Amino acid sequence: MQNHTERYSKILLASKNMILRGAPGTGKTFLAKQIAANIISNGNTDDFNLLTESQREQMEFVQFHPSYDYTDFV
Repeated sequence: MQNHTERYSKILLASKNMILRGAPGTGKTFLAKQIAANIISNGNTDDFNLLTESQREQMEFVQFHPSYDYTDFV
């Protein structure tokens, strides 16, 4: 059985768009890092800390301001 990271990685690769939403402190950023690490490493790891420096440089995070709507950024 696949773990949740692999499942979300496949969804993201197919749709090219995913919104993680929820209250602060519920693990959205942690999950996003796991998904990104899984995709960048071609499924070898979902641990950001195990990525090479060049793999880490492929990742960048953007935080939406609560006063804006998602469509303002797309």
